[in-house]
Amino acid sequence: MPLPELHRDQQSLLNATMLAQQQKICEIMSEWMVQHKQIYEAHVAEQQRLIDAIQATQKQTLDRIKCGFAKLQDAEIRSGNSEEQIACQGGGPRGCQQKLLRVSATGGCSCAENDQVFLDSEPAPKQHAAEDASKHPKLCKLSTVDFSKIFTARMHNVEMDEHILKTWRRCSGMHTVEKWVKNFRKHPAGWAALLTIHGIPEVTGRLRSKVDNYAIYSALFLSMSMPMLMAPPETLLQEPISQDWWEWQLPVEVRARMYAYALFAGVSLHMVCILLGMAFNNALNEAARDSDVFRMFSSGKGFLATVKCQQTFRFGCAADMLALVIAASCYISVLEMILTSAICAVIGGRVVWPTENLLMKSVSIVKYWRTELGGMPHEDDPFDISTPMSCFDERCEANCELFKQGEGAFCGDGSEVFRLWEKLRVKAKVTNPTGATDPDSGDAAYSSSTGVSSSMAALF
Repeated sequence: MPLPELHRDQQSLLNATMLAQQQKICEIMSEWMVQHKQIYEAHVAEQQRLIDAIQATQKQTLDRIKCGFAKLQDAEIRSGNSEEQIACQGGGPRGCQQKLLRVSATGGCSCAENDQVFLDSEPAPKQHAAEDASKHPKLCKLSTVDFSKIFTARMHNVEMDEHILKTWRRCSGMHTVEKWVKNFRKHPAGWAALLTIHGIPEVTGRLRSKVDNYAIYSALFLSMSMPMLMAPPETLLQEPISQDWWEWQLPVEVRARMYAYALFAGVSLHMVCILLGMAFNNALNEAARDSDVFRMFSSGKGFLATVKCQQTFRFGCAADMLALVIAASCYISVLEMILTSAICAVIGGRVVWPTENLLMKSVSIVKYWRTELGGMPHEDDPFDISTPMSCFDERCEANCELFKQGEGAFCGDGSEVFRLWEKLRVKAKVTNPTGATDPDSGDAAYSSSTGVSSSMAALF
């Protein structure tokens, strides 16, 4: 049966409209991919520049320290027992110019500006030198050997304080989440076990990546669905022409409302997904200690927030697909679109769901390892995390002995804590007075950590 001329013209018009919409969508996708690639490349370049700058600064600092100690040792050998120091010479209205004069064995006096203690590559202005001399008058009168001892002691204290702060971040407040973590076998998910196995940075990094990806792709869908909501296709409001049952179409009022409702639901769900990802990242950014992150997953339901982010993204995609089906029903019959959508959904589900289940059953801590929740591990690979839990017990004990309010050694009166710090630093110096390095790695941090651990064991 030949088609009427009017129907052919409308078909051609609809085909041209669909091609124009597809062309517009392709242009938007290409532009977004190019922008995303540029942002990623710029981010990688900034990270590399930051790493290079940090490495160069660290190397320069180490070279200056080594050069300074070498000069101090050479000056001590050459001066012998006839060393004298005259500081704060010159004066004047703009400040004090420091010079280090040494009396040689023959009685001569020479200016040893190359052997001065301060290790800066460029001399400070005279006004700044005068201010430093007024703030620290004792340092201007010390000998080279005494200043070297003070400098070494300060460096040692800073290194030891860094180890103490790291221990405090990992242990403080663990008594508030100890019961929840040790009850990991009754949890419906395995995040308490994962946090003790991989540590806080690794697990939070994985979840950050998860919610960030959902938020990024939600923004991509928003960039297409919002223009379609504000400017719907013109054919959506045209009355259907054919009355045959195989070409039956929805009434204009029903079709327009379903299109608007579905598209608005998709926009709202994708916006909620973005907001959930931002809320998760904001909460993690304000976590001060490891115990706060554990509490975020226990009482704060942190993993549930990531699941909500995942579900809102999927439901938003389904709503957008429904709006797309309704818009396409303007070109062909509703029955054809329903049949085509069902076929595509079945094929996609048969591909995605078995693949996802296979991946999860081979690696997930719940779906592979925990038999009480349906996991099927190998016979010689039972669910056993006694080693990570033993390490967690040690952190809880350290928290109770050192940092717990009312019981810990560092939570008493201010004067008592200050005296304890002084004892700890003195003990660390006695334990490792020479600052020996690790014979294998040659790292000076080895000596600091060894001294700190030995002094902590001796005091507690």
